[in-house]
Amino acid sequence: MKVSKWGNSLAVRLSAETVTQLGVKEGDDVDVSAGFREGTIEIRRKRTKEELRERLAEIRKRVKVPDDYKFDRDEANSRGE
Repeated sequence: MKVSKWGNSLAVRLSAETVTQLGVKEGDDVDVSAGFREGTIEIRRKRTKEELRERLAEIRKRVKVPDDYKFDRDEANSRGE
């Protein structure tokens, strides 16, 4: 892949194989970030709100919070004093 000039920006054209692996199509939103290793980038298809809701529901099924649990902001922010 090559980096190309696109107006005042730069662009990378994705190969058909990469498009298939990502499950993206023209017009989709993606997240692009610097990778953990120097000189790499990560491209991810942005999850829809519905996908995020479903993921949250899955997590809530697996992680049970006790009924009597009460979040204490002061305790959470204390420095062990």
